[in-house]
Amino acid sequence: GCDVAAMRESEATRRPTTFRCWAGLNDSTVPIVSSDGRLFGHFLAGQVHYEAPADTSGFRAIAREIGLDEDAYEAAARAVRVIPEAVYRHRIDCLGILARMIADQASAALANRALLDDALSANEQTRRMTAELEAIASQVSLIAGGDDLLATVSRLVDAARDVVPFDGAAVFLQQGADFSPVLVRDDGLIDAEQYRAVAAAARNAQDALLLEQDRALAIPLVLDGQPLGALVLRRHAPAAFSAHDRDLLTIVGGQVATAVGVARLRDDTERVLALALARDGELRQMAAEVDGGAILVRLLDQAVQSLDALDAALLPRDEGAEAVL
Repeated sequence: GCDVAAMRESEATRRPTTFRCWAGLNDSTVPIVSSDGRLFGHFLAGQVHYEAPADTSGFRAIAREIGLDEDAYEAAARAVRVIPEAVYRHRIDCLGILARMIADQASAALANRALLDDALSANEQTRRMTAELEAIASQVSLIAGGDDLLATVSRLVDAARDVVPFDGAAVFLQQGADFSPVLVRDDGLIDAEQYRAVAAAARNAQDALLLEQDRALAIPLVLDGQPLGALVLRRHAPAAFSAHDRDLLTIVGGQVATAVGVARLRDDTERVLALALARDGELRQMAAEVDGGAILVRLLDQAVQSLDALDAALLPRDEGAEAVL
């Protein structure tokens, strides 16, 4: 109808539209639009006469056309308010100002609500990230205290699964030319060789890799700039790892690399200590022996073994003298 057409015009102009309707009455649409142009709706001002109608036969004709009682319709038309046009248009302008004020308040309220929602969302994200990081960081004690590398790595992976769900995991370590799994945990859908193919992609990578439509995450294990291997995590369902997941699990990869480094350092230390204790025992035994020749023989035997030599001789300091041993 004519009111719909007027509202469309108001939407386009962002100003009130005054029109004469098909029934011969005057009406206005006032857009509820904010200063930044956001439209919330419209006011319909209501129909008026600019002056009292002298002839109401037209209203009776309209009543006959639409099937209404002519007397009742004519009486209703005569009862419509009469407002001089200048006064009416001034009131519509005032209503337009009021509508803009209402719209500005609504727009500000929505903006504040959006800021509040953003703040609440950011607070929730911060709380979640803090909980995730605390869950991962709580496993640091395992790295220094764990005597069994496999058990330590398994617990680190289990802790990571509680923060970022995944279906399978594997840890591959580099030992010289050998690149072998120390842990493969899966429900049977993926075998070790399939994990190896993904892990191999991360052997010399600098950052975590999202592979297989982001359902496989390969994290290089690096400690002090030295590549140690790779941690591979998989999801079987069509649910990709996000960038946030990758960042969190990269921390887990660093923990696994540190655990491997600590385990290797512990093994090296134990091996050196065992060798030192063995040498100390031999030296003590040698010191207890009275026979100086036996001591010299034992020393020469140790020198031969240490240097991988074929034989050895102890020469006197005087030139031309024969070897003692």
